[in-house]
Amino acid sequence: MILRRENGNWEAVHPKDINNVDLRNNGKIALGLLKATMYAKLDRPDDVPLKSICSDSGMFMDLMLKALNFTRTVGPEKIRITSFGKADSEHVHTDTYGRKWLIKTWPIEYMDNEMAVFILPLPDGCAVMTKVGKSGFVDDYVEEMKVYTDFINVSYSWTFKQWREYLEIKNLLPSAFANIEIKPNNESFSYKSKDFQAQCDNSSMKITDNNVLTIWFNYLRIKESVVWDVRTVMIKEGKFEKTEFRIIRHAKPNDDDEKNSDLWQKAVDGRTPFDKQILIKDDATSISTVCKQPASTGANGGRPALYSVRYTKSGTISQDEMESGLNRFMRNVQVYE
Repeated sequence: MILRRENGNWEAVHPKDINNVDLRNNGKIALGLLKATMYAKLDRPDDVPLKSICSDSGMFMDLMLKALNFTRTVGPEKIRITSFGKADSEHVHTDTYGRKWLIKTWPIEYMDNEMAVFILPLPDGCAVMTKVGKSGFVDDYVEEMKVYTDFINVSYSWTFKQWREYLEIKNLLPSAFANIEIKPNNESFSYKSKDFQAQCDNSSMKITDNNVLTIWFNYLRIKESVVWDVRTVMIKEGKFEKTEFRIIRHAKPNDDDEKNSDLWQKAVDGRTPFDKQILIKDDATSISTVCKQPASTGANGGRPALYSVRYTKSGTISQDEMESGLNRFMRNVQVYE
């Protein structure tokens, strides 16, 4: 959650006292409370399709109730609730940044309460936000959480297999994906947007279903508006592997942005770390360069953004081997911005 502190500074805040609950078949739920709202991350079990998480409200809540401790007193006993059945109402909310949230509500009659749940589909499951309160106030909870959706940030980092399933639910993808073509296949990978495109196959790195694609989104100011767009694309050989290619967008900083101005000038001049010279750190070797841009955009310093590519491999690798691997990948990278 992105919150503004009393000192006026904005920062990312995680719920405290996170409770982790294991589900069957590698599924799990992590949940915690932050300012009277419950936040959770549901990693779906291997045998539960993403489409079912989105469409079957009863099954979704059955999974969540394994972590949410609802009980009903019957005589001297407190009996745990294991199902609420189907949702009482369901609709979709699109936040300011084009992310589509499923809104579902459940009546909890024995407590005279209602539950409102916001669900953001993700390739490995979903992000969840929920409030419970007295019956008759659920519409207020929904309107409140609609505002919260603009201040929630989630990661987009999953295996190729999970990405393929996610990309199939086209009606629930964030609007940012409308102009992005992603093909995380079993033997090759390609990414194409209005800003750049890249391709990779087994000649550059081992490509399997277990490769990990990470897309970092950033909040960018365009004139008087703030947009949510891609800043970095990274592909790795596996979750715990160090071999990776990373394409990074460097936005031209404002004149008073001293923190980023030095890195920008290094990119413009092609100086370290963008000079194709290897760097060895933490048992890994990396090499970086700045991508060629369209001739029509003029000199580097006058462009709104520059793109760099960083190639990393585990261990100590020679300059020739790293430079050859980087050049091989760069042949399939094209910048349009």
